[in-house]
Amino acid sequence: MDVGSAVVINLPRRRDRLAEFRARWDPSEPPLSIVTMAAVDGALLRCAPARRHLAGAVGCYLSHRAILTHAERAPLLVLEDDAIPTPDFWARVDHLTPPAGWDLIYLGGQHLKPPEPVAPGLARCVSTLRTHAYIAARPQELARLLDNSGGCHVDEHLDRLPLDRYAVTPWAAAQAAGWSDVMGARIDHDRTWER
Repeated sequence: MDVGSAVVINLPRRRDRLAEFRARWDPSEPPLSIVTMAAVDGALLRCAPARRHLAGAVGCYLSHRAILTHAERAPLLVLEDDAIPTPDFWARVDHLTPPAGWDLIYLGGQHLKPPEPVAPGLARCVSTLRTHAYIAARPQELARLLDNSGGCHVDEHLDRLPLDRYAVTPWAAAQAAGWSDVMGARIDHDRTWER
């Protein structure tokens, strides 16, 4: 699959995470450059005291929506700065052949319900979360759908939207351990989300 562009989301105050991301992604390997986009910092959002615990999630949602809205080329590969690629990540992306009309392909995630296999290495999502590594077929259209879906966890919104969603099997990207600015907690192990 030819990916039109690639973006990594990073909070400007978390340059440590961007440095770790760059160390994990071999610069000689990607077939296209990965542009860094500044995330919306949930800590700076004005939230009612009862909803302050959701500020990180709202910042993440707004970041993904902004990146999708301003995408100039499609399909768009979206990565969060805690994404960990498998050694064959780019080869697996290159060999993806999703069905016509697809909207989204998760390269890493968490299946809440078992996906339905459709081809070797590809399954149709039934209920899937996580947005650390995905490809959007038509990013601006996806952003418009997100505009009308509210504003909390972006992965929950994507799971509820009427999209033709797929996942690579097994996953091609995990999430790194460390402090989560969205959850406001430390994750003490890399998350592959395999079931």
